[in-house]
Amino acid sequence: MAERKDQAVTAFGKPFATTFPQVADALIEWEEEGHTLSGRPTQVRPGPRMSVEEGYFQGTIRCEKPGCTGGGFEVDRIVQFMVQDGAEERRGLLVCGGWRHGAGGEQGPPCVNTIRYRIRLTYRKGSEGQRG
Repeated sequence: MAERKDQAVTAFGKPFATTFPQVADALIEWEEEGHTLSGRPTQVRPGPRMSVEEGYFQGTIRCEKPGCTGGGFEVDRIVQFMVQDGAEERRGLLVCGGWRHGAGGEQGPPCVNTIRYRIRLTYRKGSEGQRG
């Protein structure tokens, strides 16, 4: 069972605890907002949350925009910067780094899907204020 949990709690493709040993929990909440081809925002959809303590944390949030290839939202990088800075909370906006398929299966226009996120870190005792 522990092996299964380790597979569900990763950052940079490794077990979260190995990547960020000073962090007891990382809680991420987000809302995804897509855009039409004309650039107009579509309806904001509340997204799920993920947490190390709750047993599910993936370093990249999958982009839900239909037709998006190679995209997603790299929240493990934000956690890395937060740990380096000793930060406990950060809010912001991320843009998907993927693209849409063009004619003939070629790479088309960039995916401009975005998420608004809030990340809260809980550090293990004795590691607060330490830069990793």
